[in-house]
Amino acid sequence: MASNESANNPTKDWLAPDSTQRDNFSLAPFDGLNRKLTAHSDISNVDTVSFHSQVDLVKESAVDMDTVPRTASAAFGLTPDEILDMIDPKSPEKLTAFGGVSGIIRRLHSNAENGLSEPFDARTAAFGDNTMPAAVLRSFWDFAKEALKDRTLIILLIAAFAEVAIGIYKSVFAEDKDPLGFIDGLAIIIAVVVIVLISSVNDYRKQSQFQQLNSFSSSLSRVQVTRNGANIQIKTTELLVGDICHITAGDLLPADGLVIQAFNVSTDESAMTGESVTLNKDAVNDPFLFSGTKVVNGVGRMVVIATGRNSMNGRLMAALEAAEPEPTPLQFKLGGLADVIAKFGTYIAVGMFVALAILYGIFHRNDGKSVVKIVNDIINLFIIAITLVVVAVPEGLPLAVTISLAHATLKMLKDNNLVRHLKACETMGNATTICSDKTGTLTQNKMTVVVGVIACRPFGTENLSTNSNDETALIDMFTKRTADKAIKNTVRNADATIQPDTFSGLPDAVLSHIARSMNVNSTAEEVVTDAAEQAAAVAAQTEAISKDKKSRKGDGKPATEFIGSKTEVALLEFTQKLGRGYKQDRDNSQVVEVIPFSSDRKRMSTIIHVPQEQRSGVESVLFAGQTQIAADTNWLFCKGAAELVVNLCDRYVNAEGQVVPMTDAVRAEYEAAIETMASCALRTICVAFKPLSSGPSDSGPQIIVNEETSADASEAASDDSNLILGGIVGIKDPIRPEVPAAVADCIRAGVVVRMVTGDNITTARSIAKNAGILPSTDALPEYAVMDGPTFRKLTPEMMDIVLPQLRVLARSSPLDKQVLVNNLKRLGETVAVTGDGTNDAPALKSADVGFSMGIAGTEMAKEASDIILLDDNFASLTKAIIWGRSVYDSVRKFLQFQLTVNIVAVILTVVSSFLTSIFSEGKIPMSALTAVQLLWVNLIMDTFAALALATDPPTPELLNRPPARKSDSLINYDMWKMIIGQSIFQIAACLGLYCGKVAWIDGGMDVLVEGKGIDHFTDSYTLMGTLVFNTFVFCQLFNEINCRVIGKDLNIFKNVNKNPLFMMIVGGSVVVQVVIVQFGGVVFKTTSLGGMDWLLCIGVALITLPLGAVIRLMPDFFRKQE
Repeated sequence: MASNESANNPTKDWLAPDSTQRDNFSLAPFDGLNRKLTAHSDISNVDTVSFHSQVDLVKESAVDMDTVPRTASAAFGLTPDEILDMIDPKSPEKLTAFGGVSGIIRRLHSNAENGLSEPFDARTAAFGDNTMPAAVLRSFWDFAKEALKDRTLIILLIAAFAEVAIGIYKSVFAEDKDPLGFIDGLAIIIAVVVIVLISSVNDYRKQSQFQQLNSFSSSLSRVQVTRNGANIQIKTTELLVGDICHITAGDLLPADGLVIQAFNVSTDESAMTGESVTLNKDAVNDPFLFSGTKVVNGVGRMVVIATGRNSMNGRLMAALEAAEPEPTPLQFKLGGLADVIAKFGTYIAVGMFVALAILYGIFHRNDGKSVVKIVNDIINLFIIAITLVVVAVPEGLPLAVTISLAHATLKMLKDNNLVRHLKACETMGNATTICSDKTGTLTQNKMTVVVGVIACRPFGTENLSTNSNDETALIDMFTKRTADKAIKNTVRNADATIQPDTFSGLPDAVLSHIARSMNVNSTAEEVVTDAAEQAAAVAAQTEAISKDKKSRKGDGKPATEFIGSKTEVALLEFTQKLGRGYKQDRDNSQVVEVIPFSSDRKRMSTIIHVPQEQRSGVESVLFAGQTQIAADTNWLFCKGAAELVVNLCDRYVNAEGQVVPMTDAVRAEYEAAIETMASCALRTICVAFKPLSSGPSDSGPQIIVNEETSADASEAASDDSNLILGGIVGIKDPIRPEVPAAVADCIRAGVVVRMVTGDNITTARSIAKNAGILPSTDALPEYAVMDGPTFRKLTPEMMDIVLPQLRVLARSSPLDKQVLVNNLKRLGETVAVTGDGTNDAPALKSADVGFSMGIAGTEMAKEASDIILLDDNFASLTKAIIWGRSVYDSVRKFLQFQLTVNIVAVILTVVSSFLTSIFSEGKIPMSALTAVQLLWVNLIMDTFAALALATDPPTPELLNRPPARKSDSLINYDMWKMIIGQSIFQIAACLGLYCGKVAWIDGGMDVLVEGKGIDHFTDSYTLMGTLVFNTFVFCQLFNEINCRVIGKDLNIFKNVNKNPLFMMIVGGSVVVQVVIVQFGGVVFKTTSLGGMDWLLCIGVALITLPLGAVIRLMPDFFRKQE
């Protein structure tokens, strides 16, 4: 039986010291390891009697904040600087000077077994919390200065200042004084400032959004620590110096620490040192662990010695500035397109300036103008040309991607998608195949033992045969003729029915031994999940341990929960139903050797030494009438994939609890039972064991992680033969209710879903049918389902034949998944992959988009992924497809809109300038759109339009089309039709107004030719320009609505009410345009319009909407046949 002290500390880590050893505490409950580590480290209990008085001293002296760290550190035996000197560089000598690891623990007022005790205020004051310093963010003015580095804006500002200077000179010194001569230049300067401010605000907001995402990502991380003698989970940011932190393979170390207990722990410190060689860690030879490095192998515990800013990773982070996200593929492609358009715009502007300057020289060489007047005219020409460049450069294209990504990534959080790499968001929209895990992604990851057989006694079925005393009960229950219906009923009930007489007649010692096999051969354990509930939970657990049931809080909710492998959790919960909780078994067992589960072995083995007095004579029952087992015997417990472990067994426990030889008939019935359960989508686990000849090992415990490279592991694996079969259980993990519909959505969207699982091929096939990945019919393509061993033997030629058909890969390894991903990419697929384990990292990295699991995923898997599924749900992955397509479409909408604006603005400016230059002899060339008007157009068509079109919410209709191919152009046939059609109409309308309205007003172009006086000309030209400007702007606003839809859908107002930002921007632009026209005459060179003029402008512009419908309905005469 467990000692009283052990019973009073039910949450004690089973790898921590046994209660009987606390007076002479070393590192572990294993005698050999104790002797080895005590000789080197001498880690003992730490006296904390005087700690609270020291805390009070710290609080009393904490007036001057500058002295808090030094005073707080004085309450301990170490300062952050002393710790830094010890670890950077690693200094075993300094560690020894502090008394080794045990001395560090003592100085930090911690306890290697029980961890920290409250209060924590002094500790936080002395060493800080575990909040990593954020990368230095750029200020608003940094973005403003960057925006002002744009060369075209700089040239425009220089010209504007020159015009202001000339305007001031003319208003003061010229004979024909013009008191408002500087207005044009000043208006341009103000317009540039407004553009820079709006651009800077947008960039600053974007930075804040991405910083918000990073902060959210950091808040997800949890770590397991021991505090007040209980194992609890806390946020990584709550970790403190002195905490006893549990580490396991796949972790990214959250702080710097020293190894207390390590079982074959090795780390990858390449993030710190640049060297990719893994380093073995233990409490003797190399106990130094660094934040930000990866735990590659093993499990263990460490004492935290530096957190946050004081840790090695924190110091590196503090030196970094916030890095701009790397351009995504779409941003890169649009940036190239923008450069090409900018070059054409520049060439046109330069050509226009040169041509107009020549015409100006021809027409004005003998008109007697002053030098100041000529210079002013040339500057006006130059400003028009430079403004044309500003308008022609589509800086809004990359901006549209950034805005759309920033909007999408924040919204995707609500759909449980945390985007780590922006490129993944857009890439996911064009994914052609998804390679999905089964457990937790397609299923609920709520595993429950629902059916099985223990010692030839079936449970969980309705037609139990309880009066049988031999293996015929097994045969009767699991033949395919009778078992399917019973098992399926049990599956629907989703719980194992343990009848009172199910195991009657089975010796209690045998049932306890089989339960012990599940309890000790496991890494799952029960932890307190809320530190605030810790004290109450520990008390509740102490009371519950005697009752062998899970502790509960006063409100009936669990105060604790199991963490670890869900399969192991299901087994531990099952042993609780048997009335044999795991804690007592672990407290009374000494681990000699552990061979963890691996995807290659498909099983886990643990060698345990159980003292004779704790075995309750189980050997005498199991081996009745056989050779007596020695008192110092170790036991090997094994569990794993049922069809594999059964083949390792040459004996089994019969219904009377005795070990008998395995006959071919019994083995066949066990295999039939496994097949039947697997066909009902159950995971089958076999539990087996055998006695070994030697007692506790003096070499202490080992955890062997890589069997193929370890001689010890090979020897231990050979010991897995000649096992005794104790039982088989069927574990149900229900399909998530939303998964079949989500899979159907993917298929409708042209995305192939493939399931990659470690389950056997029968279970995998059944689950794939339930999820909709495979059709329910039995007639499947030849290569639709395949197992890992067969897949590994495929030649490249066979891969090309198999992969288009393959939908389920069973009994697969992480390497199989990576090979699958690489071959799919070789065939031109855009591949998304899900993964949760450390070994999945290569496949996640290889995929175009890697999804890790936010709940079940290791830190290394999350680090290798592009998107974290916060709920581990396949349906959330489907939503990522919708958002990805929404980003892609948003950019194409804006591209369609902006190219139309660019074409119309450039052609209208150039043509109108040449018209006035040719037909207005004696007058300077004048564009239909002034520089200030063009800058306003640039503002609404770039930043505002990008905001409006890039934030349209996604719709389920996005899944009604196949994904875009990598070779597809951004601008498709339908978009070109719309761009060209709208451009032709708008150019014709604006030029028609430019010429026709003046002719209708007063003599048409005769005004320009005959010359009726400068005032008459100016008034007519201002009215003409206002009409053109107003019509042009409203054409863009209506076309912005038209561009909400790409393709042949005629309903351009669909879901417009779901995008209030779009309506605000369009509505706000209308209001500002009205103000500009009616009241901005001096600055914008406009005149107020009457009712008929407004009706004319809006009426002409409104044609863009029905024209858009006509263009969509036009036959596709020139579309390439695909």
